[in-house]
Amino acid sequence: MAKIQAGEGGEGAGSADAMSDLSAIPMFRDLDPATLRAVRDELQWLTLPGGSALFREGEKSDFFYIVISGRLGVVIESDTDEPRFITQIGIGETVGEMGMITGEKRTATVMAIRYSELLGFSKAAYLSLALWIDLGCCGARNHRYQRCLPS
Repeated sequence: MAKIQAGEGGEGAGSADAMSDLSAIPMFRDLDPATLRAVRDELQWLTLPGGSALFREGEKSDFFYIVISGRLGVVIESDTDEPRFITQIGIGETVGEMGMITGEKRTATVMAIRYSELLGFSKAAYLSLALWIDLGCCGARNHRYQRCLPS
C-alpha cells in the first residue's frame, strides 16, 4: 500500500484555498465562523498519487475524507474473483464517514484513480466537534451533525 503524503498545502493549487474557505465544502456550508475554525484546526491535508490505496477493505475505520481534487475508485476485493469496481468518488464528495461513525471495518478498498488531494478528519476530531456543536459552543446548534452522535 502506498504511503499517504500529509502536509501543509501539497502540490495542488487549491490546497490553501480549501483550507482557508471550508464554507465552500457542502458539508461545512452551514457552520458558523467559530466552528469552521475548529474544523480547520482538526483537518489533515493529504495527497494520494494515482494508483495508490487510501485504505483497504477490512482495515480500521478511523478517518473520513473529503475529495478536494482528483478522483477515487471504490473496489470490493474477494478471494475468488478479480476485484470488482463499484463506483467513483469525485470532488466535494466524502468517503469513509459511515465506517468511522459506526466503528465498522472498511467494507471496500478505495484507490486514487489519478493524483488526488483530500482533507482527512479523524474520529477523535469528529467526536470533539460533535460535542462542541451539541453543547452549543459554536453559538448555534447544527442538528445535521447531532443525529450522527453516538448515544
